[in-house]
Amino acid sequence: MHDKELPYLLVLMDLPGIGSIRARELLRKYNSAYEVLHALKNEEIKLLTTHLPIISSKALQELLDLAYKEIEYMEKNQVNYVFIDDPEYPYRLRHCVDAPIVLFYKGNINWNASRSISIVGTRAATNYGLDFCKELVADLKHLNVQIVSGLAYGIDIQAHKSAIEHGLETVACLGHGLHKIYPSSHSKHTQDILYNGGLTTEFTTHSVVDKKNFVRRNRIIAGLSQATIVVESAYRGGSYLTAEMANSYNREVFALPGRVDQPKSKGCNTLIKTEQARLIQSAADLVYILNWDITTETQSKTQQTALFIELSREEEKICNILKEKNKISLDLLAIEADKSPQEMASILLSLELNGLVRTLPGKQFEWIG
Repeated sequence: MHDKELPYLLVLMDLPGIGSIRARELLRKYNSAYEVLHALKNEEIKLLTTHLPIISSKALQELLDLAYKEIEYMEKNQVNYVFIDDPEYPYRLRHCVDAPIVLFYKGNINWNASRSISIVGTRAATNYGLDFCKELVADLKHLNVQIVSGLAYGIDIQAHKSAIEHGLETVACLGHGLHKIYPSSHSKHTQDILYNGGLTTEFTTHSVVDKKNFVRRNRIIAGLSQATIVVESAYRGGSYLTAEMANSYNREVFALPGRVDQPKSKGCNTLIKTEQARLIQSAADLVYILNWDITTETQSKTQQTALFIELSREEEKICNILKEKNKISLDLLAIEADKSPQEMASILLSLELNGLVRTLPGKQFEWIG
């Protein structure tokens, strides 16, 4: 898209009664935002529908003035943008019917990361949820997984911080313009996020900060990634709604189970009970369900050093069982090693990353060391 089209796109985004879906339909019909606005001003679109606004010349000029101020801000503050028809627009998000026609961003975001997950959850997270989030991201550090979240209190900011700690790219989706950070206390993390990924939003600097904008933001979180993981959520909370959006996009959804008497786990438990989400206990569940073939890439890195890998006593015990059985299911291996399936999945993921074990269909594991 040419830069000269940008001010007209900004005006189109600002018009009441035209959301992402309708804007996309109009752009397909009229080929450019300029032509759409021309049709609106001249009431040509009245022939199509009575539900679209008719824009006066005066109102159009006022919105264009606002758009040029926005572009000036973008140029001064290194704000980039990507249009929905641009090749670099995130392809996963483009497939969502209500994808924003323009994304603004700062940083160095890989819009088409081969592995990308969204991690969301309650703002009032418990230690149980925070610890799971830390462990999940830590276990993904060797897989070059992009971590997407919403920069909110609780689970969101923990996901970003853990990604930064382990050198993973992280993308923070905002419910407002890039001129501010909300909550302001998370401003101290923005430089690290920009260095390890970036900030993105569909909102301009003159957009009104409103609760509903954060709900709209959630569809971007769900749309950017392959899967959404809900770590603690009240029933019908923001994270619960994000999971529903991800389901509507035919993306995988995972939820961390919790105690039935814990309000912050009610949303997750409901998602699992109603089969809107898969139960997740460790990173191994992601690897298996998303069919991430990690053996080939890790085996080449570890074949020459496999003899020098220092294994724990537990890992040695499991390796010996695998050598003897050659191929065995997760459940049977857990029984043989006297471990819970969750503990076993975590150990097997470590062995797989070291090129000693391969995952087979049906949660079978094979010794290849």
